[in-house]
Amino acid sequence: MTLEIIETEGKCEAMRITHSCDNSSTDYTLGKTLKVVKSFKDLGVEISKDLSWSQHISTVVNKANQVLGLIRRTVGTANTSAFPFLYNSLVRPLLEYAVPVWNPYLVKDIHAIENVQRRASLCIAVKKRGDMPYEERCNILNWPLLSTRRTYFSLVECYKIVFGLSHLDFQELFELNSKNYKKKYIPCELITQTFFKIFKN
Repeated sequence: MTLEIIETEGKCEAMRITHSCDNSSTDYTLGKTLKVVKSFKDLGVEISKDLSWSQHISTVVNKANQVLGLIRRTVGTANTSAFPFLYNSLVRPLLEYAVPVWNPYLVKDIHAIENVQRRASLCIAVKKRGDMPYEERCNILNWPLLSTRRTYFSLVECYKIVFGLSHLDFQELFELNSKNYKKKYIPCELITQTFFKIFKN
């Protein structure tokens, strides 16, 4: 069996994943020398050479803010039914696409994502919204925090892998701990019920 690789000019690039202190360079060829890039996008997710998600998050947040601004200019904030619907339909999906892959762990990235919903909640909350805490505005709008939703999506993906509902191999990603702990843990049924209550609306 012969595998033929057809190199299309301008579509093949090379990215070298290294530590930030490694400044060495290497030429990669595929018929000709490939252009070396610091990041590339695969299936809508931007991967950088240091395997940090900050650049992807910055791109996603900027796009979400642009769409949010467009909704404000075209629909306005007076319509308290249309604005939340458009936010949930057009803005929030941008912030949650493939989120189990790039779920942020840096505080600055977590805050950058949450600030999009914080601004959206300021647009449609009740009077004196400036004096109302962000969490209280979300409760009035029935919006879970984006960090809570990301945890939920990660748990759902984990559930699929553990119970064979995903193409990913459980044995390659998880290792069961055989130690017995005396500490009591919350049953998974309670966790499932808690998240169901959060997202049932």
